[in-house]
This record gives sequence, C-alpha cells and structure tokens, in this order.
Amino acid sequence: MHYLVLFSQLTSGFFMDHSDDESDELWDYVTRNVEKLEKDDPVQAADSKKKKQEIRPVETVKTPLSSSVEKEKQKLSSSLGLDRRTDEKLRRGQMSVEAILDLHGLSQREASPALTSFINTAYEQGKRCVLVVTGKGKNSRKQEDGEFVSSPGVLRQRVPEWLRDDPLGYLVLRFYPAKPQHGGDGAFYVLLKRKR
Repeated sequence: MHYLVLFSQLTSGFFMDHSDDESDELWDYVTRNVEKLEKDDPVQAADSKKKKQEIRPVETVKTPLSSSVEKEKQKLSSSLGLDRRTDEKLRRGQMSVEAILDLHGLSQREASPALTSFINTAYEQGKRCVLVVTGKGKNSRKQEDGEFVSSPGVLRQRVPEWLRDDPLGYLVLRFYPAKPQHGGDGAFYVLLKRKR
C-alpha cells in the first residue's frame, strides 16, 4: 500500500496528460515486481525498517573558502586557548612588552628571516608578548606609469601574513596593531604561546 501512495505522489502530474489506458499500462509495468508486505511477518517489517534507516541524505558539495573567510577562520583558530581578558589586554596594549624587533629599512627578503629568528628566539626564552615594528610605509614609493606614488608599507602588509603562516603560525596565539605609544599602525603586538 505504501508503494501505491508514493508512486501516485511522484507521478501525479504524469497522469493528467495521458489516457487511462496508458496509465493502466504504466501502472502494471511499475507494480509487476512489487510484493505486498504481510503485517503478521515481523522479519519483513524489520527488514523494511532497516532499509529505511540505511537511506542517507545526499552529501553537500564543499566549495573552497574565499580568502576573507579563510582569514577569519585563521583568526578564530589562532585565538583558541586565549581567554577573553588576555585577548583584551593585548588588543589594548596593556600587556608588558618583553622584546622589540624593528624592521625599519629592511627589504622583504631581509625582514622575513629576521622575524622568524626573532619569534623563535623569544619563544625559546619563554617570552609571551613582543612588539614587531614595521613602520607605516609612508616613505614607500612605487613607480606607476612613469611616476613615483606613495604605497602602503610592504612590511606592514606582509608581517601579518608571516605571523599567520608556517613556520611562525604555530608559535603565535594572536596579534593586533599597536597603540600609538608603541608605533600605532606601524607595529604589532604579538602574543606567543607558552613554551611547553
């Protein structure tokens, strides 16, 4: 009986446009191999319940995360293990800065290994809060169409990427732009994980 209801629901639109003879032929074809369940047979009833339970929903297709969503995910994961009070103290510049790295005047090629070495050394020494000064990049100039124009500081853009990515990402819990007394937008407070 269940098959009849299901079949009629699925094909209700089909029968409107066809004659009764065609409908009867189709119905005979579909129900040719259908067996009726006996209510008194517990084995058949149990088997039918198992079959219903085995049906699984269609898996959703996963699409690659956009870069902004991926960055938010990294921010979220980087703050794991960090209580709200400590996070607020770091963001407000209220934690004691234990070491400072000044990257002014360095190229990307020079700054990246200097930052890696500094963070690794600070971690090995058990330091938690360090300050990385990149500069604001006001003197950074690039040539466009034959003219030099101001551009945002390259290191100011790249240091956050380096702090999130390997090899430093596993040592860094969180970082924020510094307050004006520590360099403002041209510096970052970096909170390192505790040395194990």
